[in-house]
Amino acid sequence: MYEYEKTKNKFYFVYGMIALLVFVSLKEEFALLASGYLTILFVLYRKKVYFFSMVAVYAITGWIFYFIQLNHTHFNRGNEGFVNKIKALFLKGSVVENFTELLDKSPSDFNAVIFSFCLFLLFTIILTRKIHPLTVAFVSLGFAKAFLSYIVKDFALETWHNVSIVSFFSIAIIIQIINCDKVFVRRSIVFLALIFNMYLFFPAQLNFYSSTETFISRYKINKWKEDILELKKLVDKDKVTAIPCSPVYTAKEWKDGYRFSFFPRGVYWDPTGIADYIVMFKARYPDPEIPSCYAITHENTSFLLLERFPPCSENGDRQIFIDRLGASAISPR
Repeated sequence: MYEYEKTKNKFYFVYGMIALLVFVSLKEEFALLASGYLTILFVLYRKKVYFFSMVAVYAITGWIFYFIQLNHTHFNRGNEGFVNKIKALFLKGSVVENFTELLDKSPSDFNAVIFSFCLFLLFTIILTRKIHPLTVAFVSLGFAKAFLSYIVKDFALETWHNVSIVSFFSIAIIIQIINCDKVFVRRSIVFLALIFNMYLFFPAQLNFYSSTETFISRYKINKWKEDILELKKLVDKDKVTAIPCSPVYTAKEWKDGYRFSFFPRGVYWDPTGIADYIVMFKARYPDPEIPSCYAITHENTSFLLLERFPPCSENGDRQIFIDRLGASAISPR
């Protein structure tokens, strides 16, 4: 779109629209990001091409969410849960205190990456002595994605959905520095940004697209296998165990007759009433919040094992689960 605005070449317009439509069709999260991106560009440039692109993406985004709402079940409440978390952040108590607590509970390495990008970007702005409009757009997307990660407490930068945070900030830095008069500085910064993206991007994509039979996933499973086998000896196979949704590779180790669901995703992020055990990946939860009715009964190098202790007045989605899947899906208490 930017190239079309400069050259008026219809090829860039068609190419840009196809790329945009493919991007927004991948996931509702991408549709929202594209909506925000085009809104920022329209506000900054006030051009027809951005206006019509923005309207088109708004329409597609509306259809996507309508389609999701039309087809959702009681178990598909991820978006609802996410909205509730945002409401709680802004409406319950002090917003500043809520954000401070959010940052305090996030890993220092994730915060360091975001802070480093901000410093790097400030450095490029000082060098060029101006801010490119596209820089504003991509930085906004980077912060939006980082905000999502803070909300859902997913801080692994190598995952496919968090790699985009690095990409957005890197693109902003490259666009900002591209007009720098100092050739060596310009080339060095672009080179470093590209190398850092490649370092995170390729492992993330290999992890995402590879099956559980590839050497990468086998290595990851073997890395935690002894710890998983230790936990399996402590749980009742006839009862439901909520295992980590990330890393997903560990699910293979529970397929030998164990009943398992996933945590934290799944039934409204709450396994209460369905799972008798929860396995939490310690690297993802350095300061875990223990769900009500559960207590830590075992801990090893990689995982925490939580067990549900009756009596418990909270049953979560237990009845919905039984109505949908039958009473045999949950072991009797």
